[in-house]
Amino acid sequence: MAELALPENRSFDKAKLRTWTLPAAVIAVFVGFSIVEPRVFSQANIFNIVTQTSYLAIFAMAQTVVIVTRGFDLSLGFAVSLVSVLSAIVMVAVGEPTLYQPSVSMTLKGIPSSQRI
Repeated sequence: MAELALPENRSFDKAKLRTWTLPAAVIAVFVGFSIVEPRVFSQANIFNIVTQTSYLAIFAMAQTVVIVTRGFDLSLGFAVSLVSVLSAIVMVAVGEPTLYQPSVSMTLKGIPSSQRI
């Protein structure tokens, strides 16, 4: 049997494979779910996904800047988790959207990390 050989200028690049595997998998999952349930690809659902992940993208960019500048600070994750959980507790306790939810989030974010629970 003859072995298949790639041309010299078209070698298999593992770095490219690593770079494009995750985006290709996300697209494949999205397309698969869209075939099973057409509402997945609706404008309202895509808007909802973008809205719900926007704050995580902002925090991820901020954390990337901290890590790239060699200031290894992971307290941002703690702050996001604490504010998210406490905001959810307030939302469940109040029952309907009020001014309490944003005010609790902003108040907790303003407390120095040394004084948090």
